[in-house]
Amino acid sequence: MIADDTQTHSARSPYSVVLAGGGGRTVWGLSLLRELGLMHPMEWAGVSAGAAMAVFAASGRVDAAMDYFLDASARNGRNVHWGAWARGGRLFPHEPMYRATLAHALADGGFETLKQAPPVRLILAWIEPGHPKVRRAAAALRDYGRRKKAGIIHGPDQPLPGLGWQTWTCQDAADAGEVVDRIIDTSATWPVTRLRAAEGRTYVDGGLVENVPVRALSPAAQAGKVIVLLSRPTPTPPPSATRLYLAPDRPVSLPKWDYASPDKLRATEAQGRAAAQRHRAAIEAFLT
Repeated sequence: MIADDTQTHSARSPYSVVLAGGGGRTVWGLSLLRELGLMHPMEWAGVSAGAAMAVFAASGRVDAAMDYFLDASARNGRNVHWGAWARGGRLFPHEPMYRATLAHALADGGFETLKQAPPVRLILAWIEPGHPKVRRAAAALRDYGRRKKAGIIHGPDQPLPGLGWQTWTCQDAADAGEVVDRIIDTSATWPVTRLRAAEGRTYVDGGLVENVPVRALSPAAQAGKVIVLLSRPTPTPPPSATRLYLAPDRPVSLPKWDYASPDKLRATEAQGRAAAQRHRAAIEAFLT
């Protein structure tokens, strides 16, 4: 792996980075950025696992997080633990592994580095109090599926009735545990992970509102150059003076919720590095 750089904020940074959601597939985008040395944006924005990748980058501990997860997935062995569930344990190992990887990234100075890094903004989404949770979550999932099938990249300006959302900045966290909770909130996908209830809200995956969260950036960052990294093959808009969308040209090796295949994770990293070379000229032209 390429060694982590020390994250340094500069108001003169000429670009911001947006990382779409997509579970383990988001490793593709982070690997592309690392290969090209694009680890010092003016701002980061992410949702679901894309937000986790942004936190790993801003903490300066990408290698630490990836190595920890590789080891955990090698020991995990499978994505569904029927035997443990039959004994009263967890059916899905994902949330404990996810939490532990995030906590590891923020240990040993990672949280302190994050606090000094450029803003990391993420989308939180929730079911409003008083609305039927299952029905609203199912409606949001159907709506997301329709957008995906139609090739619509961004979510609607206003979410479906019964859903709320906000932008939250990781640097506002009181401690590392709050960052971990918020990353889990923006990634909440029942039954693989729980839907956490807090402050009268039931959190759901932020991607159900906006899976490509350009809107999470500040107005100043949105007005500047923005590199938008998708996590699956998707027809992308043509580049403009201020926005460049990049997507894998074929499905990446690591499926969204595969927490038991370290070889596929390494293959996805390699795909991201290869994509960086294919897109290097276009990115350099965009940033010039």
